[in-house]
Amino acid sequence: MIRRLVERYLRHVTKKRLTRRPTTALIYTCLLGMKAIARAFSEETISSISPEPLWTVESVSLVRIGTYPGDVLCSELVSFLTREFEEEERVEDVLPEVEVEAEFLARVRRFNDLLYEDIELPFEIEGTGEEEPDLDLRLIEVLLALDEIPQSEQGRYAKPFILTCFETLSDYLDVLGLRWSDVDTVRRKVRIKGRVHRISRALAYELRRIPREGEEVFPISSVDVMRWERAVSKEVGRRLRFL
Repeated sequence: MIRRLVERYLRHVTKKRLTRRPTTALIYTCLLGMKAIARAFSEETISSISPEPLWTVESVSLVRIGTYPGDVLCSELVSFLTREFEEEERVEDVLPEVEVEAEFLARVRRFNDLLYEDIELPFEIEGTGEEEPDLDLRLIEVLLALDEIPQSEQGRYAKPFILTCFETLSDYLDVLGLRWSDVDTVRRKVRIKGRVHRISRALAYELRRIPREGEEVFPISSVDVMRWERAVSKEVGRRLRFL
């Protein structure tokens, strides 16, 4: 069912001339987008889905393959699904998460040709490695889990902090020292240890939400980071540990 749905979506975006041809990168982001929607709205109906969870796909794609067909995925995938199915149909019935993952893994050899080979993630997820076929799927789960961290005074920094570590592939201790003078949310760039990194629209948005109360972007400690590790680990059912 999922394979046919992907094929219909690819015909849809090609017919609308949003892409010249269904590239492997588009299929990769399409399936990760379906994974994000299936995960975020599993107990809700088609009428409830929105583009927000798809920003996690942009983060994963930028890190793993260096590109992201943003407008095609965010606007069209949601509108495509709402057009294909009745509003009252349940997301878990039309996008079974297990089937979405199975379709992704069935194509993983082709996707491997896209992936950067020399990246080192700033954290590890229990049961996965950088060469494991399901790593990208687990990354989606981790990034979605950031929205479940309690928004206490320190908790409000969790999502932008972990996204910054992930998207820049930087040691969390280096990100702790990030200053506002090294952040440009308009051009979507941050500078860490002299190196400039491109960031996603989602991360730029999260950084803009942080109140500028001093020179440091993240006035937090390693204790806060360990607390967030535990919260995300509990949410995804796998241990997350910063390296």
